[in-house]
Amino acid sequence: VPAISPDGKRVVYRADNQIWVRSFDSLDPVEVPESTGALYPTFSPDSTAIAFLKGAQLYRAGLDGTKPVALGKVPSDSNGSGGLCWLPDGRIVVAGSNQVGLSTVSDRGGDFTEVLPLDKKTDVDFHEVSPLPNGVIFTVHHTVSRQADTIEAWVNGQRKVILQQQGESLRRPIYSPTGHILYARETINPGLWAVKIDLKTNKVAQVIHFDEKVAPQGSYLNDVRFSPDGRHAYLTDAG
Repeated sequence: VPAISPDGKRVVYRADNQIWVRSFDSLDPVEVPESTGALYPTFSPDSTAIAFLKGAQLYRAGLDGTKPVALGKVPSDSNGSGGLCWLPDGRIVVAGSNQVGLSTVSDRGGDFTEVLPLDKKTDVDFHEVSPLPNGVIFTVHHTVSRQADTIEAWVNGQRKVILQQQGESLRRPIYSPTGHILYARETINPGLWAVKIDLKTNKVAQVIHFDEKVAPQGSYLNDVRFSPDGRHAYLTDAG
């Protein structure tokens, strides 16, 4: 899944089993060394570095092609539909394990710390984590539905349900500075959706369904990314 830097100047993505970084003012990407098989590239909040997983290890790399630095170990089963999220306080959030919930590693290095455990009675795992102003949002794969039918938030150390749609598969929630959460539905009402929710009251203020003109068939709806100001979204086209 590609990620746009917070300053809006670069994109990091995975291609040919490698991680690449490209400036929007250049057609030539820079290959990140020793990134074969790496997953979940994400930018630092100041847009000067990236982090990624490789095996059971978290790495940090500059944007100039220098060799990555190992930060610490992560749960060994953090794969599939997991993800990384680099917070302004220097913690990198890791999701995707079915043994550990959300965990964090310092961007200076160290062991991982579990900050939000799985509820083993209801949760299979957490997927696709992305930042909020004061926490993160992620999807929850439930044991009963066997689907990721819920978007939740970890805000100020507390877990709360943002959106739940039984029977639906919800993917890649991302927060816009406008206050909207953009996400993809894959089952009942497939397509690209946005919802505006007051995080203090959890009440839905607005729901938007993007039609075929905005999100045509063949677009990779799981790969949507916002511009830094939240006013534009970028889709990867299958063609």
